[in-house]
Amino acid sequence: NIRHGMSLSAREIQVVRLYVTDRTKDEIADLLDRSIHCIHRHIGHVYIKLGVNTQLQLLGWAMREGHVTIEDVKGIVPKARHHG
Repeated sequence: NIRHGMSLSAREIQVVRLYVTDRTKDEIADLLDRSIHCIHRHIGHVYIKLGVNTQLQLLGWAMREGHVTIEDVKGIVPKARHHG
């Protein structure tokens, strides 16, 4: 699903794993000791690279690619929240 010539960095994958398991951008920034702006930028790049528009689509990609499992998201009701 990644657009031709693009790949996700290790940091982007780390952010994806946290974001799709219902962490807020503020929580992710705190956990990774990065600014909220940096996390927002990572998520934006991921959405563009994968051609997704919602967190739910991102979750589907992460599960298909093995970055998260059903156990990681058990009990979470994903939101169809758009990047922004």
